[in-house]
Amino acid sequence: MAKLRDELSERSRSLVRTASNSLDFVWHGPTWMNRLTGDMPHQAPKKEETKMKKVLGIGGLTMMSTAAIIGSGIFVLTGQVASSAVGGNNAGPGVIVSYVIGGVVAMLSAMCYMEFAAETNTTGASIVYSCKIFGKLVAWLVAIHVLMELVIAAAAVATGFSGYLASLIKILDEVGPHRLDSWDGSVTLTSPGANGVTLTIDLVAAATVLIVTLLLVCGVQQAEWVQNTCTSGCLISIIMSIITGAVYSQPSNWTPFAPGGFDGMFRGASVVFFAYLGFEMMAAAPEESINAKRDVPLGIGISVIGCTVLYVLMALVITGMVPSSQINIKAPFSEAFKAKGASWMAIIVAFGGLAGILDTIVVVQYSMSRTFVMLGRMGLVPPILSRVHPRTQTPVISVLFCGAVSTLLALFVPLADLADLTSLGALFAFCVVSAAVLFRRYYQRPSELAYPHPGLTGRRGAPLWLILIPFFSIIGASLGLAFGYATNTHYGVWVAMGGWWFVATMFMWLGLPQVFRPVKVATPLFPWWPAAGILTTLFLIGSLGLKPDNEKGTVRLDPSNWIRWGYACLVGVVLFGAYGITEYFYNRKHGSPPPRHADSPFVEGMAPEHDACSGDDIIDELPVTCPYVEDKGCKAGVIGAGGVDGHARTEKDVSAVEQA
Repeated sequence: MAKLRDELSERSRSLVRTASNSLDFVWHGPTWMNRLTGDMPHQAPKKEETKMKKVLGIGGLTMMSTAAIIGSGIFVLTGQVASSAVGGNNAGPGVIVSYVIGGVVAMLSAMCYMEFAAETNTTGASIVYSCKIFGKLVAWLVAIHVLMELVIAAAAVATGFSGYLASLIKILDEVGPHRLDSWDGSVTLTSPGANGVTLTIDLVAAATVLIVTLLLVCGVQQAEWVQNTCTSGCLISIIMSIITGAVYSQPSNWTPFAPGGFDGMFRGASVVFFAYLGFEMMAAAPEESINAKRDVPLGIGISVIGCTVLYVLMALVITGMVPSSQINIKAPFSEAFKAKGASWMAIIVAFGGLAGILDTIVVVQYSMSRTFVMLGRMGLVPPILSRVHPRTQTPVISVLFCGAVSTLLALFVPLADLADLTSLGALFAFCVVSAAVLFRRYYQRPSELAYPHPGLTGRRGAPLWLILIPFFSIIGASLGLAFGYATNTHYGVWVAMGGWWFVATMFMWLGLPQVFRPVKVATPLFPWWPAAGILTTLFLIGSLGLKPDNEKGTVRLDPSNWIRWGYACLVGVVLFGAYGITEYFYNRKHGSPPPRHADSPFVEGMAPEHDACSGDDIIDELPVTCPYVEDKGCKAGVIGAGGVDGHARTEKDVSAVEQA
């Protein structure tokens, strides 16, 4: 019996160790890719690494965000969402409401981004934020969606560039030999034979992505010069379009206001949300910002509010000039002015559209390459993608890799499919960031509470299980409302889900103590603001399951986008599991990785560069105040195995901090 008892006890301990190791891997992630190069996962650049050059100020960051937002939203998607022709979303003049809804949702998420952005100096944006709060598995799922968003966005906007170029050439060809009347920017290839296969490729879009890639290889400063020039031209074109378009607008074209009803407007909001991706792309720029903790939050707020106003005015103009059934999907503004006989204005709009879309491609390619830099440091993709060239101070390998992928997509994939997938990826990332802001106010890991850092309220937090109940209730109720709306369920379900969401949020507001409050930028109306961010982003994800039915003038259920979303999550989990299996066999052959450093809080100068899921790191920019009373030798340096400068962290250390 004693032998059997010992054997069972050993098996129990083995299971506990296995479960503990699995949870540790879910939080910290793989190390084997970095260890192949003699390194460990990290987030901030190491002391011996080449750093990216800090050249972006508040003006450059705001122009970057504005360029991405107005380029794609105004000059690519407005016509697609408003048009009731085949391929449109049938929102009609209701596209104005779609942009307002998209702007409100963007502002709910943007404020959450601003709270985190005020505390970080590293690239990575939503990936870093979610890693800090939820660990590397969630960060990896966010990365999958962000990459899907960015890779496809570059190709989608490049397709719009091709359409505007074709429109401009046709306008100019009217006074010429009329040889390009049928050219639309693409080339059609047909295989020989009676039943040959036809393939349409967009060479202009692919060439545009390649040119932007080479520009980013040269350096961020060079790309900023080109971007600022193009953005200025784009803004001039927008202002002229609003003034001239108002002259040609006819109030009768705004009737019916919403041919697709509320479904069409909500569906349109999900699609035009693609236009608001600019602020998230700009959030990837802190490492190259001169004063990131001040300028990045300001740039986000200015760009989202300003661009929403421009969206509404431009949507009002295009639907006033042309009936929704006659709006050209690929180049709405140029074709609208051309139809009114104002070919000179069509030329200006076409040039402005080209400039704005080129801006967007620059920002998307920039953000995508910086995302791969962070993933390479964190050990989630090959570390070679995180290397910075010593001369140009840019991640050349990452930029070239992203350019090659986007070029292939720009050649073959249609714009309508691209916009849906991009919006879905962005909405998922925004939802996770809103959830991270909500969760971290009520729960801080014990290792974080041991640091006397700004933001801690000193209140005793509620048990984790008591926090998780209302937290998951908010998410569950939001999902119920979203998919209940999309599937046209009974109104009683809406009432039940809405009540559930309200009660859960109210309980967090009145019943749970906040253990952390940001000292720089705090999300207002907490917890209602981030809870509303979760609700609205999930609601828009649900509306992406609706497709316009142009024959009936309504929308119909089409879960294909949800299925793609599920596939993306499944691929992420499978890849992370494969990383775990590889980590297991690598550790068996080469030994376990070095001990990871302690979970560090968001403190000036040391967080989140030294995150719980980032591995060993080095601080080399700002001094760090030692949080350990007895650690007399503390200095800015390596945060080692649970302590500072390699000193072990002990219960005595923690108790000394608590007493202090």
